[in-house]
Amino acid sequence: MSGPRGPVIDTATPHYVEHPPASSGWLPDGAPLDSGTAAIVHNNLSVLAWQSTRLIGHAQGPGAVDGASTQGLWATMTFIDASPDTTTRGSHPWVQGKSAVCLGPWVPSATRIGTAPPGLWPRKVRVILVVDKSAGGGSQLDLMAALCSGPDTPLTSTPVAWKERTLFAASAGSALSVVLDVEVMLPLAPRTDWPSRGAGASLAVATPCAPLWLWVGWRSNESAPGDAVYTISAFEVME
Repeated sequence: MSGPRGPVIDTATPHYVEHPPASSGWLPDGAPLDSGTAAIVHNNLSVLAWQSTRLIGHAQGPGAVDGASTQGLWATMTFIDASPDTTTRGSHPWVQGKSAVCLGPWVPSATRIGTAPPGLWPRKVRVILVVDKSAGGGSQLDLMAALCSGPDTPLTSTPVAWKERTLFAASAGSALSVVLDVEVMLPLAPRTDWPSRGAGASLAVATPCAPLWLWVGWRSNESAPGDAVYTISAFEVME
């Protein structure tokens, strides 16, 4: 939006302000920045950071999968200090490379404003899997994503967020792109320190943070290879 004195910064509906106008070309090197231009540049940097998509990682899948290659189902896990976990998470083997992959750790961008509970929540994590789904009768391909506060599998590191989706024979197709959006619905308190670059030539400093690990799992009940998992990609998105 524009007024008699030029563009108006509207924080209620953030948007990118073109400056200078496209017909005027780029700002010349060495040109002084007046306060209005500085405000627009600051707004644009904030909007671009807010809208950005941050890559967490890519991984190659195992290709063809079936009940044997994904290790089937484990018996329900029983822990010394807890009752048996009968959920999908609790019976999946989470074998790295065969039935799961782990991406991370990374420090999430806490830029979402939450109200219940109040605070800054981490951005949504979007997991994209490229898969094949067979048309075998009664077949299903389970896809799972878990955000964990530690490097252990979701069996022993309780996820702070979880998403799963099952593809059935009716969804049969090649190179299907499946999206799992995993959202942490609360602020994450710092629980460890990571070294970061100090000012100038000083030594590294310890910065409190709350790192996350992303586990992505899959399993098929096919008796022969018919389903496949080709690639796994994960991003932080701001929506």
